[in-house]
Amino acid sequence: MIGLLMSACHSGKKEIKAFYANNGQALVQEQDAGGIGVRASYLPVQWERMLGRENPDAAGEMTFKLNIALPASSREESRKMQAVSVDTLFWLVVGSDTLAAQFTQRISNGSTSSAEYLTTFKRAVPAGTAVLYFVMNDWMYTHHKLVFPFQVTHINSIDSLSSRL
Repeated sequence: MIGLLMSACHSGKKEIKAFYANNGQALVQEQDAGGIGVRASYLPVQWERMLGRENPDAAGEMTFKLNIALPASSREESRKMQAVSVDTLFWLVVGSDTLAAQFTQRISNGSTSSAEYLTTFKRAVPAGTAVLYFVMNDWMYTHHKLVFPFQVTHINSIDSLSSRL
C-alpha cells in the first residue's frame, strides 16, 4: 500500500514538473527592470504539502514567489539588498478588484545581491476571469511598477495537479 502511495506521489510530482516545463512562461515570468532581474512564480495550491507541511487554509489562498537579482556588475557594497518591511509592495489585480497581500515574507537566502519573497493572497477569482495580475509596486530595488499577467486556466491546471498529491 505504501509503495502504491509513494509511486502515485512520485507520478504526481513528475506531472507537475512536466506542466512547468511545457507551460513555464505561464507560471514563471521574468522581467528586466533597469538591469535588475525580477522573476515571479505562481506556487500551486498545495505547494506546502509537497514540502511536507500541511496548510489547512491552502484552498483559500494563492501564493507567489518573487526573486530579485542585481546584475553581476553592480554587486558591490553600496547596492546590497535592503531588509525592510514589504507589506505594501505587492498587489493582486483580479477583474476589477485589487487585493492586498494577506501575508508577505522575505525568504532568508544568505545573499546580499538578491532577495526572495513569498506573498499570499486570498483566493478570490470570479468566474469568467481569464487573467490575473501580480503587481510589485517597487520603491526599493528597481523603482518600477512591475506587472506579471497569469492565465487563470494555467493556475487552475497546476492547482488541480498539486491537489492530487
